[in-house]
Amino acid sequence: MVGTSRDGEILLPGGGKLEDAAAAGELARKKVRGRWLYFEPDFSFGDILAEADRSVHEYLSEWLLGAAPFFHGGAARLSTEPDITSRAMALLIHQLCVNGHLGRLGLLNQSYQPYLANFALDDQEEIELQVAALRELLRKRGRVDWRQLPKPRRNLNRKAWKRLVLAHGEFLGLGYLSADRQGLIAW
Repeated sequence: MVGTSRDGEILLPGGGKLEDAAAAGELARKKVRGRWLYFEPDFSFGDILAEADRSVHEYLSEWLLGAAPFFHGGAARLSTEPDITSRAMALLIHQLCVNGHLGRLGLLNQSYQPYLANFALDDQEEIELQVAALRELLRKRGRVDWRQLPKPRRNLNRKAWKRLVLAHGEFLGLGYLSADRQGLIAW
């Protein structure tokens, strides 16, 4: 199991302090992006990061784009050796971005606060094609509904990524999301 300092009840179900468990060698720990990551000493940080990378890419193979907090939890549920908590996965995803293993797409939430969606680098061209199609459709029609975005080159059963592409259009200043968040309307 891999977790953060906020996952103490999961890492030490019998109770106790994570720091004491680390000092006794029951857990290992490593600072990641300024926060402690605790894990079973049988695993190296490289093993953990590799499992996070595998889980993240498995998630993105179905969803194309992953946005917090759903992305963190979804990728964490796919982890197996070792199991990774959602909080730990958030740190590891950040580290994967810093290491250049994931692409990033700027978005705005409903309060106009920026946040990021992530994608596999193998999907960079697909993301660029979707954003170009969004720009062209907005230029021609003035409004784009998520259903009007073109089908991706690979088969994806999930459609949530289309709304994230619209949200990226708002982030880019191409327009604003409709009240129901189903479409992007040009300024």
